[in-house]
Formats: sequence, C-alpha cells, structure tokens
Amino acid sequence: MKGRINNQFAIDGTHVDDRLLKPKKWAVEFAHHVEYDRRINNQEELRKVNKNVKKFAFDVDGTLVDDHFKLNKGVVEFIYHILKNDEINDTKSQFMICTGASYAKANKVIKMINEEIAEKFDGKVAEFKPDITCYGGSLVVKDGQIIRDRRIDRNHFNEIASIVRRIDENAIILLNMEDGMHFIKPKTISKDKVKIKVLQLLQSTKGEGGFTTIGEEKGDYHWLINKNDVYSLEILSLSSTKNKQITKELSELVVGVTISAGTTIQVSNGSKLKAIKSCMGKDTSNLLYVGDGYNDIPAMQEAGISFALGNKVKVLESADFAVEDFDDIYNAFNNNDYSLIKNKSESVLKGAKEAEEKKRAKKERGTINNAIYSVKEKLHSKKDEEREM
Repeated sequence: MKGRINNQFAIDGTHVDDRLLKPKKWAVEFAHHVEYDRRINNQEELRKVNKNVKKFAFDVDGTLVDDHFKLNKGVVEFIYHILKNDEINDTKSQFMICTGASYAKANKVIKMINEEIAEKFDGKVAEFKPDITCYGGSLVVKDGQIIRDRRIDRNHFNEIASIVRRIDENAIILLNMEDGMHFIKPKTISKDKVKIKVLQLLQSTKGEGGFTTIGEEKGDYHWLINKNDVYSLEILSLSSTKNKQITKELSELVVGVTISAGTTIQVSNGSKLKAIKSCMGKDTSNLLYVGDGYNDIPAMQEAGISFALGNKVKVLESADFAVEDFDDIYNAFNNNDYSLIKNKSESVLKGAKEAEEKKRAKKERGTINNAIYSVKEKLHSKKDEEREM
C-alpha cells in the first residue's frame, strides 16, 4: 500500500478521497460474550442454502493459512472448484478476505492461492481476486479501491490507553500501522522481554490476532497519536483476570470502536461483518463464511452457512459446522450433502471441549499447588522465626 497523498490513498494507482469515506457511528460489539446457537439441523434446508450460496468470505490466520504461513489443506481445491463452476455456469461468485492483519499480508495470501492454482490446475480458471478487509475492518478495499478507511483517533486511543494502564500497568499494546506492527512497552518491562513474551503468546495461540512478528518500540502515546497511523490495536495482558476486566471496561466505556476479546483484546474502527455487508450487500443469506477466531463469530452467526476451524469452543459452537480443514468443507459443499460432516462436526466440537476442560483442570491444579506451596513457605518461615527467638 502506498502512503497518504493530500487526504487520499493510492492502491494499485487508484486514488480515493478519504474525506468521502466518513462512516456512521459504529456500535460496540463484544463478540466474546455472544450466546447464540444458529446451527442448521435440517438437511433439506441445508441443501437449499447450499444451492443459493454466491458469496464466500474467509478469515486468514488459522483459516486460509496455518501458524507457519502455509495454505491449509484443501484451500486451493475449494477455491478452484468455485472458480471452475463460475466458468462452466457463466456465473460470478463474490469473494472476500477478512483479516486483522495488514493489507500486504492479505495480498500475499491471495498471491499464494493463485500460484498454487496455476501449479496444480494449469491456471485454467479466472484469477482469484477477492475484496479485502484488514486491520479488523478498519480498512476495506473493493475492486482495488478503498471504500472505508478509519483509524484509531486521538480521543479513543487516550481513553483506551488510560483504561488499560489503570488495570494492568504491565499490559503490552501492539499497534497495527501502515508500515507493520509495532508496540508500546510498559516501563517496568525491558524491550527484549516484551518481544519474548509477545512471541511466546503468539506461538501458543497459533498467531491469533493476525500477526506473527513485531517491529520496533514506538515510544509514548503522544508521538503515536500525532502520526495518526494506527488502524487497530492488540492488547496483551498476561493476567487472564485483568484481561477480562480490561475487556469489560473497554466494551462498556469506549463508544465508537469494536472490541473483540480472546487471548488478545482487539480494538478497531470496524468489524468483519460490517465490511462484508459494505462490499457484498446486506443480504447474508447466500454467504458462506469460514473462520477460527472470536472476531469471526458475528459473521458466522449471520452467514447463510458457516464453518469454524481451530479449537476455540465458543467459536466452534457459533458456526453451523466445526471442521478440521477445507477438505471437509469442499466435500459437503461440492456434493450438497451435509449428512456425513454433521457427525464429524460433533466429534471435532467434543474433542475441543475435552481439551479445554483438561486445560482448565490443569490450571486449577497449578493454582491449588501454588497456594499449598505458599502456605508451607509461611509455616516454615514462622518456625524459623520461633527458633531464633
């Protein structure tokens, strides 16, 4: 992406005056707390929805690509099948890439898909040219033109930063900017330790939040806000209790931004669902959506049919089907038969629940063991004091 030119942006040589792109005030969304079961159980209804699908939207990290930035199993075959059907039936499906990461990263994934289609199928279909929303919906590009560009403004950022620092002075704030991802580190933690903690967290969550590396420290808030280059924020609190408190207060007090909670707290000036509607139209009954994160839940719930990958129970429960890879999606969609995938979906969800329960139990054991150790330490210390007396 090229830089700002007199209130304009340029993508592939196309200039759009961003003064014309002022959006309506966005309501706060809190995807992590959505309690909603929208699964379709009737096979006949599924077949009707399947035949009607003309729009396809995909998350990127954990969905189209894995944590090693390799295309997931079945992605190329699924997209090729749709492009080939369009060619045979003289139709035109709509595609959209939805990511919390950068515009450059989204384009890199698109390039990877087209290269593999050319290699596997001799490129005998139209080029895969999806619309793009990145930075959590803050930037939306349709047919190569920016139709939405909204960044975190000074007032919002100061409000967010003050809430975060009051609750957890050691929280790390990551900044999605035009030139990549940067961070504002807490004063009490060294720069090297920040990078280690961030990268460890990202590795443990398979790149949740849409990024894999971080750039240089950006200093204080005032320098940042004067530049006005921030599309979205990722807030990392290493305390789960403080993480929940930050999320709760941000969702209640900060109006005009989207809050999506998970291992990282994502703050942006848009959402994937709103971006999809702005590019593909408000009717989502003919939309097929695939994702794996908490910020995918609203789109999953409104899509005509949706699939969830990964191991986050709340996300898997929000989609029509929990799947292991795109091969499952391809087989069900191509054959217009969801009878087999239904049983597999229940198995995937059951496995995720069991894994989550084991993780919770392990954490509880650790908490109990730490408490016992603390009590023993206090008793030993008291005995030592009595001996000295």
